Amino acid sequence: MRLFAGFFCAVLLVAATAAARAETRIALVVGNSTYVHAPRLQNPRNDALALIDRLRGLGFEVIEGLDLDRATFGEKLKEFGERSASAEVALFYYAGHGIQVDGQNYLVPVEAQVRSEFEVSIELYSLGTVLRQMERGSRTNIIFLDACRDNPFRDSLAASSRSAIALSKGLGEVRAARSTYIAFATEPDKVALDGAGRNSPFTEALLRHIDTPGASIQDMMIKVRRDVAAATNGQQTPWDSSSLMETFSFAPAAAAVAATQPAPAAAPSEAPQQLALSMRAVRPAVACSAGPDGVRYCATSVLGAIKGNHYDPSMLFDGRGDTAWVEGDAEDGIGETVTLEFGRVRRLAGFEISNGYDKDQRIWSSNSRVRAFDLHFPDGRSLAGELPDRRGVNRIEFAAPVATSAFSLTIREVYRGTRYRDTAISELRPIFAD
Repeated sequence: MRLFAGFFCAVLLVAATAAARAETRIALVVGNSTYVHAPRLQNPRNDALALIDRLRGLGFEVIEGLDLDRATFGEKLKEFGERSASAEVALFYYAGHGIQVDGQNYLVPVEAQVRSEFEVSIELYSLGTVLRQMERGSRTNIIFLDACRDNPFRDSLAASSRSAIALSKGLGEVRAARSTYIAFATEPDKVALDGAGRNSPFTEALLRHIDTPGASIQDMMIKVRRDVAAATNGQQTPWDSSSLMETFSFAPAAAAVAATQPAPAAAPSEAPQQLALSMRAVRPAVACSAGPDGVRYCATSVLGAIKGNHYDPSMLFDGRGDTAWVEGDAEDGIGETVTLEFGRVRRLAGFEISNGYDKDQRIWSSNSRVRAFDLHFPDGRSLAGELPDRRGVNRIEFAAPVATSAFSLTIREVYRGTRYRDTAISELRPIFAD
């Protein structure tokens, strides 16, 4: 029997993260809900937390700003400005109270109390201050403002004013500076809704479309605009202003696996060693389940049953997002492996994977998800890949079908869960070309 030692080195390009890592992306995400001297808002904190997770999955370094007072708001803005100077993409998101006074837009820290027109610039932050921080050097600037709620200080400002100051509903129109894109939750001088659900209508639509592969930011906003108008029965229509000099996509179009040419065959004496190195990364399986189409699913560890819920490999092919295989490692599952055995040589074109415990947004965020992985084949070939941090099905296609009787997916890096370290996969299905 002759051993072939030629490894195929391949890189799996899952577009959103791979392309994002080619450029430096920085974001400041602010969600203010717990106001002291203004009406509390239900959703901004939820909106910010959800967008933080989504942006990190799209390659952004995120500065978190939750329920910021004025001093902390200022510190976050300074950090954002400093880091924007060396970034190629800078994004600012704000959800909370925002007001318009004399044609100027202001963002409201949680402890702000405005009793007269002379306190506006002392208590609040102007949108112009944010724009100046983003002018330090980033090539593309993006601003999302879900801050068009009605002016909470309208009565006190009107009563105390000794001059004819202009108090308008919502936020005023802003012309985007060079290479800047600004999106408002609704039209200028209109009031946006906080929403009855967990997220505002604007941010809910933004989360739904922001990671659409290949969609430009302008195309994405058309979908957001339609969704918001439909959800609010036409009461709210998002508005934008752009001076971008080039096309920008949060998640570039998906790409297939790109493989290099086979490495030169090694000398016969080296072949057994190379094969052993490839197979050594896969630990022995402790649990297996018979799946559809003659495929056998095996895992190197399984989390024990909790309150009647089971997490064995059979959860990977039951077609349900509310179940999952969850590894049983004491840490975060790095090195744990799922193997799919076909029983005979098949032409494998790729696979589909639903990453994380995809029962709902809260459960999905609570548990860790696979970030980077290695694929191993019985003949010694291996692939390396990375997944975007998003719910739903990721379809991974190879550049050409691979003839194999099995493959193993080993966890190399994870997106850390907000509550649990256990790493989960809801579904894993091979794609055959025969």
